[in-house]
Amino acid sequence: MDKDTVRNKFFDAGVKTHTKDGIHKWLEIGPGAHGTLTKMVLRAHEECTIVAIEAVEDSCKQIRKLLKQDRRRLVVLHGYAGEVALPTNSNFTALIAEILGHFGSR
Repeated sequence: MDKDTVRNKFFDAGVKTHTKDGIHKWLEIGPGAHGTLTKMVLRAHEECTIVAIEAVEDSCKQIRKLLKQDRRRLVVLHGYAGEVALPTNSNFTALIAEILGHFGSR
């Protein structure tokens, strides 16, 4: 997904628009190993936090390592959305997911 610059411009514009409107607590389903959308959210505003749910354990390890400098604003949970326990203080104001990747990985 990192290399799809045309599509990523639309995601980035949407994230920036919402963060300007005060949307700072994000839930992401399926960040993958590279965390393309995760990085967009974290870079959009210093108050943004994100909980990311990833089904592939190796991808969880890779994104945690890649974004270790953001660990106070990022939680990566291993499991499936709807099955994994979310942090108790989760008051999300936005949901983000790159759904085509979910279909492509099947």
